[in-house]
Amino acid sequence: MALAGWRAGWALRAQPERLAEADRRRLPAPGRAKRQAQPPREAQIGKLRQGLARLRDSDAEGLLDQQECAPRMTRRRPRLTPCEEQAQQLQDAAALQPE
Repeated sequence: MALAGWRAGWALRAQPERLAEADRRRLPAPGRAKRQAQPPREAQIGKLRQGLARLRDSDAEGLLDQQECAPRMTRRRPRLTPCEEQAQQLQDAAALQPE
């Protein structure tokens, strides 16, 4: 068994292009890592916006009175603004990088 492993290893050393191709398949492309980091940010922004919309709807339907709704909305808005700014910065940085 160990001998077969050694033979396979030596065969790969004799063909470095096969080893390089295997590395390319396993490792993510440089641009992919940045794209994977964006969806969680977008999901967070979506959740914050959805929460604000629910509060507005609850206030409009009379489920919450103004005294309950206003403090909740004022707490959520400051959380949303930095997330939107950071998402915009990431989007601008991605647009500047050549593909």
